[in-house]
Amino acid sequence: MPAPLGREIAATGSMGICLGCHGFGDYRQVPIPADEPAAYAFAPDLLLAMEKLETNYFINYLRDPPYLQPGSRMPKLALNKQQLEELRELVLTVKEAIAAGQLQPVHNYYRMQKRTGEAAKP
Repeated sequence: MPAPLGREIAATGSMGICLGCHGFGDYRQVPIPADEPAAYAFAPDLLLAMEKLETNYFINYLRDPPYLQPGSRMPKLALNKQQLEELRELVLTVKEAIAAGQLQPVHNYYRMQKRTGEAAKP
């Protein structure tokens, strides 16, 4: 990650709320406990989310996750307008860095395990 972008992420106070559960590329504020990796499986990498999602959808999702995606595990954070705008600017900066080739998201593929025994039967 380019140093200026890293400083901008660190300076974005609202991002600290997100980094409590989510990683951002190879950056994670809270280390994943070795005995609880599944607890973090539902908190997607924000760098990948910023890369793939349209900016307005990303911000609207942050505004009210269960409304846009019923059943979402993401809680409604009650972010204020200033926090949402701060995050919008960060998303746009990240998208620009990706487009310019300054930031390269790493795509990790999930390993699916085949069910065995009684659980596998239809």
